[in-house]
Amino acid sequence: MIDDQKKLAQIRNKEAATGGLALGLSLFIVIILDYLFSFSISAGYISSILNFALIAGLLYYFTKRYGIARGDLGMTYGNGYSFILLTMIFAGIIYGALYFVQSNYIDPAYYKNLQEQVIINNPQLTDVQKDQALQVMSGVMSNPLVVIISTIFSTLLMGAFVGLVVAVFTKRAPVLFNNEINEEEKEQESTSLKEE
Repeated sequence: MIDDQKKLAQIRNKEAATGGLALGLSLFIVIILDYLFSFSISAGYISSILNFALIAGLLYYFTKRYGIARGDLGMTYGNGYSFILLTMIFAGIIYGALYFVQSNYIDPAYYKNLQEQVIINNPQLTDVQKDQALQVMSGVMSNPLVVIISTIFSTLLMGAFVGLVVAVFTKRAPVLFNNEINEEEKEQESTSLKEE
């Protein structure tokens, strides 16, 4: 029984890590596409729709795959939902690490300008508050741990909402009777009927 639980946990962790890797890379590719096409006004809307579609689609695919890997045990709503949250944690780690590299080493000027625009265009802040916010933002974005933890939190939040629906469509009932045994019994019955 304990070996079965360990095996099941290993399957869950492997599938969640694989799904998290795929999802984290996919979300990062959307950021790169948004970065490359930032001149377009509609790029923000397109990237938001693409983010949602990727999250929903990949979570569905990997959760369904995990449910199949569980075999005859099936998968309850809770099993699927907890798997989705674990997958989103892995995705947040991958996405956060890649985002940190992009914003600090590949093109830091672009991201600094983006942060400045967000803060400067906020009418509720005074000039002193804007300067303080810029200093805090530049300090926060240069710390990889803060970036990774914040992306874990944001991906986990997105996954929590999307996962509520995905888990409904990916749950599977357990197999109560093993079909192989039933087939063997049918063969035995048919041979015994032939003998009579």
